[in-house]
Amino acid sequence: MQRRVFSIMLFAAALTTTISACGHNSSAPSNVKQSARHSGNVPKNVKTSPYNAADNTKVSPPNITTGAKLYASTCQSCHGKNGAGTSQGPKLAASPTVVSRFGSETALEAFVAHNMPATDPGSLTPQQATNVSGYVWGLAKK
Repeated sequence: MQRRVFSIMLFAAALTTTISACGHNSSAPSNVKQSARHSGNVPKNVKTSPYNAADNTKVSPPNITTGAKLYASTCQSCHGKNGAGTSQGPKLAASPTVVSRFGSETALEAFVAHNMPATDPGSLTPQQATNVSGYVWGLAKK
């Protein structure tokens, strides 16, 4: 279990480095305190579920068609068409790295919910994170 957590954290750090390399400024404006979740340093005691714990909001199962549309408008600029990858973002299609680093669609969903898109981390709604991660998980497993 510790090895899996370490692997996820290592992947998150590598992804953060990649995002930084594509021109994304990861520092928060001076009037906004950056959370540990957005910095890539998620303490062990912090829940990374995309579900809203305050009101126990549940989301529907992923809608892959909607996820594909959201990917095209939000993620494609860095990760390329159909997840092919670019110099700005890692390849997601047919990616054993995504599958091995996250281990489950739920873990990928949590990462996406709190860290993506790179230009506005954490801005996706829980349903959007579910939809786009369902689409990306499908790409990665091909």
